[in-house]
Formats: sequence, C-alpha cells, structure tokens
Amino acid sequence: MKDRRIKRLLGVLAVCAISAAHAVDEEDQEFAALQYPGTNEWRLLKTDKRHAVTTYYKREDHKIFRSFKVEAEFDQPLDVSACQLLDTENYPRWFMNAAESKLLRRISDTEFYFYLRFKAPFGLPDRDIPLHVELMPYSGKSGALTIRFTGVPHQIPARPPLLRLPAWEVVTRLTPLPNGRSSEVTEGYVEPGGNTIPAWLVNYFQRQMPYANTLARGRDMVRYAKADERCPYRIRQKE
Repeated sequence: MKDRRIKRLLGVLAVCAISAAHAVDEEDQEFAALQYPGTNEWRLLKTDKRHAVTTYYKREDHKIFRSFKVEAEFDQPLDVSACQLLDTENYPRWFMNAAESKLLRRISDTEFYFYLRFKAPFGLPDRDIPLHVELMPYSGKSGALTIRFTGVPHQIPARPPLLRLPAWEVVTRLTPLPNGRSSEVTEGYVEPGGNTIPAWLVNYFQRQMPYANTLARGRDMVRYAKADERCPYRIRQKE
C-alpha cells in the first residue's frame, strides 16, 4: 500500500514538472523576439467575453516583432466609434503611453496626417511617429468603414532626443451591428526603433497595448455619443 502511494505521488509530481516546463516554454515563446517555424497563422492571446474583446498575435516572415489583431464589439454605433478614433487631439486620453497627438495636415475628408508621441518605460528615450491616415467610407456594398494608419517617418523632421518609430502599419475595419452597436477588427504591426529597448519588453507592450487600448476606446466613446459636433471626416459613402 505504501509503495503504491509513493508511486502515485511520484506520478503526480512528474505531471506537475512536465506542466511547469511546458508553461515556462510557452512563456519563453511568448516573449521571444525571433521567429519560429510556421508563423503565418494568428494565435489566440486573450478572450474577454465580458467586454467582448479578443486579441491575437502572429510572427511573419521578414518581420522582427509580432503582428497583432483585435476583434471587439462596442455598445456605440459605427459613426460614434469612428469619430472617436479619428479625433487626432484625443489619443492621450485612451491610447496607452500616448503623451501628445495633433493634426499635421488635412488633405481631404478621407485623408490626413497626424502626429503621435509616446512615453517610453524605465527611462528609455520617448518615441514619436507621423502617420498618414486614409479612409475608405462605409457603403452598403463594402459593408464596413476601413481606416488605414501608415507610418511616414520622414514626413516631418526628427525631434531629438525622441526616437522615430520606423514602422507603423495598422488597419481598422468598423462594421455596424443591430441595435445601434458596432464591431471592430484591427490588425497591425509596429516597430519601436533604436537598439536600447529589450525585445521582450517590446513584445510585452505589443501584447498588452491592443487589449488595453480597445477597452479604453470603448469607455471613451460615450463622450462622442453625446457630442453635438459632426465628425469632420467622411465616414459613410454618399449613396
């Protein structure tokens, strides 16, 4: 009987050891900067059913860091969600680590440039990036409003000691839902620039930022639902 108990205990300990080793391995993969084989599929990262937010990541060929994807549903309609996202002065209220944002130049009602500056953690140099934004308005045929944010590092002169982000590729698609709600799918890739920030820390923020930003966006939209001002950009195609 005693030998049987000892064998059972050893078996439990072996299972625990294997599980712990597997967890450590998963954590190492989570924060590793290098690619692993078979990278071109989205991997589930977080599911928040309470707030209707799901996040994913993947590593792609010829890219150092991970790409991200967020799927979310909001209690506000498409127009409110879009107006909040397109308010270039408002990003520090909801975008993680954003310290400054401002419109640089309006090209048309579906195209503009704006500027973002971010506070970096642990005393590292702050980052900034000018962005080119293009809208593909919602129509019955397209079924969604598409907003493309592209980093244009050389659009304005550098501002030392700030480090300019070398890459920013983000696309957001907003779709109307019944009962005055909307859904959002955002996919993106961002590089931090410089060689002084650890890859694991970059991956941490790429893991946390999409989720935190989506939650903050949902909370901030309420102000736009009550606003009297119309969005200055064309969200819907003229039928």
